Amino acid sequence: MSSPDAFQRLAPFVQEFVYRQSWKELRSLQVQAIEAIFDSDDDILITTGTASGKTEAAFLPILSLISVEPVGSVRAIYVGPLKALINDQFRRLELLCNDGGIPIHRWHGDVGSSQKSELVDNPGGVLQITPESIESLFINKTNYLHRLFGGLRYIVVDEVHSFLESDRGVQLRSQLYRLEQYATTTRPRRIGLSATVGNPEVAKQWLNPRNPNKVRIIDPVIDDIPVRLSHLHFTLTKEDLPTELLDDLYTLTKQKRSLIFCNSRRFVSW
Repeated sequence: MSSPDAFQRLAPFVQEFVYRQSWKELRSLQVQAIEAIFDSDDDILITTGTASGKTEAAFLPILSLISVEPVGSVRAIYVGPLKALINDQFRRLELLCNDGGIPIHRWHGDVGSSQKSELVDNPGGVLQITPESIESLFINKTNYLHRLFGGLRYIVVDEVHSFLESDRGVQLRSQLYRLEQYATTTRPRRIGLSATVGNPEVAKQWLNPRNPNKVRIIDPVIDDIPVRLSHLHFTLTKEDLPTELLDDLYTLTKQKRSLIFCNSRRFVSW
């Protein structure tokens, strides 16, 4: 499938998001994910490297599909191992969800009770949550679980490697099975994201213990972004930085993003 064909399958608000990002085309990773999510019922394991766009690869097609009927039940769950990761991903997805009229919720220990009540009273869209908070839902919101998850279609597990062969992973796998029991139409598809899966077969077995052969691996070859390193000066003295160094730094970095390491905080100025 070509990139333009994949792009045309996305919902209009998702296409607008792609335009706003000034992407010239969809990445191979994203095209393959769109194809897999639209055209199969497989579970999916996306194992490309850090900053390769795994989250967008999963959610561009997911949001396109759930935007047809976004409310009435949580449609997609994003499980993150850390609250900080959930908060970061929430900021990345919030504007996109808002553009599509898709509610997006967080549920962890730092989220206020009013925000949690909003989800319980008006379930819908995307729920971003930790495994511990899933357990809390099972214990404290038992009477609401059928309404919350009756229309659940997708479960995205980020940093899936952190759950493999661990007690926390065993707990989460049990929770995912329990969540499936509340979905009234079909088994929610599981999508795992990770940059550091050592053994994909183990990850496939974790995602779908009953039928690991139904887990499709997406791991295209992605060209590394070129990095340019400039080593301008090296000194062991405690003298002030030479003016020539500062002039060179300004010239080299004034029109590009750069990472500069200093030996001492006193050399850093704003």
